[in-house]
Amino acid sequence: MAYDERAVQRILQVGAVPMTSLQLMCELQRDWARGETYEGCMEIFKAHSAYGVGVRYAKQILGAHANEGGL
Repeated sequence: MAYDERAVQRILQVGAVPMTSLQLMCELQRDWARGETYEGCMEIFKAHSAYGVGVRYAKQILGAHANEGGL
C-alpha cells in the first residue's frame, strides 16, 4: 500500500466521508438559483463529469426545449 493510500485509510478511520468532485462542486454552489456562479459550475460539469455528458446529451436531443435550472 502506497503512502498516500495509508493516509486516506487513516482519515477514513477517524470518520471522514469521501466525496466526489461532483459532490464538492454541488456543495460549493449550494443553491442553483445563484446565477452568478451557475454558468461556471455547469461549464465545469459539462467538461469534466458524467453529469455534464448527460446535460449535453439532453440539450442535443431537446434543443431549445432543454433547460438545466429554469434560468
